[in-house]
Amino acid sequence: MLMRAIATFAKPQINCTMLRLHQIILATCLLFGVTTALGEIPTTYAQSPLAAMSAEEYYHQGVFKDQLEGDKQGAIEYYTHAIKLDPNHVDAYNDRGLARLALGDP
Repeated sequence: MLMRAIATFAKPQINCTMLRLHQIILATCLLFGVTTALGEIPTTYAQSPLAAMSAEEYYHQGVFKDQLEGDKQGAIEYYTHAIKLDPNHVDAYNDRGLARLALGDP
């Protein structure tokens, strides 16, 4: 039990990321319900909810994919998107390199 508490305490950003993802999903469901009732999608909301994520949020999604799901390739995609949004995101470069190394990609 103590180890689980320590693990939860050591990864607060993952919990925050999950909360943000949950909020995006709820907002998308609400938007879908409203647009179905109106019959159209307002142009300000026509883009994907993932398009509105920040570099830091993409980075944390990569961490989630990598560490909790073990999906190295999926994590690399999130890290790469974080780097595109913030070319100075050192952690995204580092973790993308580690994920690529784990996959045997030099």
